[in-house]
Amino acid sequence: MLVALLAVRLLDESTSFVLPGTFESLRADLDLTYSQASSAFLAIAVGAVAGGLATVAADYRSRRVIAGGGAFASAAALLVVGAADSYVLLLIGAFMVGAASTAMVDACEIALADLAGDDLENHLTVQNVWGSVGDLLGPAIVVAVAALGLSWRVSYVVGAGLVLLYGAWLTSLPFPPPHPHQDGHGVGRAVASVLGDPAVWLAGTAVMLLGPLDEPMLAFLIAHLQQARGLPETGAILIAALSVVGAFVGYASLRRWTSALALDAALLALATSALVVAPDALTASGMSLLVGVFLVRVWVALQARVLRVRPGQAGTVKAVVALVETAGWGLPLLAGAVADRTNVTAGLATYGAMAWALAGVTVLLVRTSRTARVEA
Repeated sequence: MLVALLAVRLLDESTSFVLPGTFESLRADLDLTYSQASSAFLAIAVGAVAGGLATVAADYRSRRVIAGGGAFASAAALLVVGAADSYVLLLIGAFMVGAASTAMVDACEIALADLAGDDLENHLTVQNVWGSVGDLLGPAIVVAVAALGLSWRVSYVVGAGLVLLYGAWLTSLPFPPPHPHQDGHGVGRAVASVLGDPAVWLAGTAVMLLGPLDEPMLAFLIAHLQQARGLPETGAILIAALSVVGAFVGYASLRRWTSALALDAALLALATSALVVAPDALTASGMSLLVGVFLVRVWVALQARVLRVRPGQAGTVKAVVALVETAGWGLPLLAGAVADRTNVTAGLATYGAMAWALAGVTVLLVRTSRTARVEA
């Protein structure tokens, strides 16, 4: 049971790469513009928000049915995209991918929180490491299909087959049941209670601010290193890639030292700011590594806090947090606007400001959580 729950991000990440990995072939085959093809990613994001309904349901209904159903629906969604012969069908399939994968991942993580108990952070660390393996498996699928001279559509069939098998595995397992709700309150009142909890909004804001500090910030880092520091493209990419190495170091560190959320967030902000002013490649390399370390430490701590902040309502909390997170979709656009008005270094500095805002929010989140425990 535990192995299946830990494997959910491995499956999700491995299939998530299929769309970006086949992007150009799909676009050319369907005769789409780049804007049309790119809108599939937005459809996935919108679908993920819609999938929050299944996440809320996991507080009240069978997690096994929701997780397994999400896996089967994910397989169907991948087949829809793989068989798409029009722009509309592509958008429908992409929306389904977002909604179904949210149901699968969130139901598994909610069940994991109940199963793991006090060892939740260690299990989340393992789950995220397996997710990183999925980041490698996804490209391997696309590359293997291309190397065999097969159609890009075959990648979706392979991905669907993997998720279908995973769904069958999930439905064969005895998931922990939802927590009993004995207060007589309906779903509406329970959701309203979550919406009125400041800790939930702070957690959502923290997740929102953390998201852009990954791939979007690395894109600006590469441009900054080329334009402001005069590094060749290959060197700039290698320095940015050190954050991936740092991520694995961060996961390893969590096995020995539990994350202190506010401290790790402050160290992430320091490392991010240091990237902006790093005068040479060696210093930038060290800071990129540290960004990866503290990024995953903050992420795992936030994951655990979201799942624990309101026992018995983890699904509703996750859905609200995901909704708050959508407000962060425009943050990379803000960095882009700053870069257009000034220069790319200023755009990178915008991410530093986001990191410091994140550090401040985590301080408030920790204090709010402590106050809630004392009052309880």
